[in-house]
Formats: sequence, C-alpha cells, structure tokens
Amino acid sequence: MTKQEISKALAMAQDDGFRANYNDLVVFDNYGCQNFQKVYVTLSSVASLIRWQCVYFNGGVDLNEFNNLAIIAKTKFQIVG
Repeated sequence: MTKQEISKALAMAQDDGFRANYNDLVVFDNYGCQNFQKVYVTLSSVASLIRWQCVYFNGGVDLNEFNNLAIIAKTKFQIVG
C-alpha cells in the first residue's frame, strides 16, 4: 500500500456513512505475524480493518495501533480494484 492509499482507507474508516464489512477481515487473520504472506485486498477491506482495529467508539483513532498497522500494510497489503 502507498501512503495515499492508507490515508484514503483511514478517511473511509472514520466516515460515519461507511459500512464496514467485518466478514472481509478473515483475510487479515494474523497479519501481525512475521510469516504473514502478502494479500490482495480492496481499499474498503482495509478501511474495515482500520475501523475494527484502530477507531474508537467516539470516532477517535488509536494512532499507535494505526501506525503499527500502516507499517505492516506498506509491505503486506496490495490494493486491487
């Protein structure tokens, strides 16, 4: 993922109108593990992961967790579609 793609995914995740599809998250199982293989996903799927992992109920973002996710996403997530 590029920096622009991760920024778009974060904006989507924070949008009140965005409907996250948590069924898409299965592809990200164990994404923090060292042996996690690159996955091909949509921007919407990454936004759902961000909402699940980093966005608080009040709409704020856990920036530490988001930073961890972004570091992994740069090398392990490839956006398609």
